Amino acid sequence: MNFFQLKTDAVNELNLQLTDFGLQPQDWVLQPQSTKKIKIQNRQEKSFFFMGQVEKLKGKAYWKNIHLASL
Repeated sequence: MNFFQLKTDAVNELNLQLTDFGLQPQDWVLQPQSTKKIKIQNRQEKSFFFMGQVEKLKGKAYWKNIHLASL
């Protein structure tokens, strides 16, 4: 299988990496949509979310890109 499974540790690490994009991790919930796509939903405003693409490098998950999906 070429895709990796997102585990709790990987999701937690990706949540912390949100600061690299100017987002406060405590304000967002990560909802895996597939092994490489994650919905990043605001905790207070459910209609406000980003979609992120993830890649794995040297055994660690990283954001490849994040884009605004809905306001």
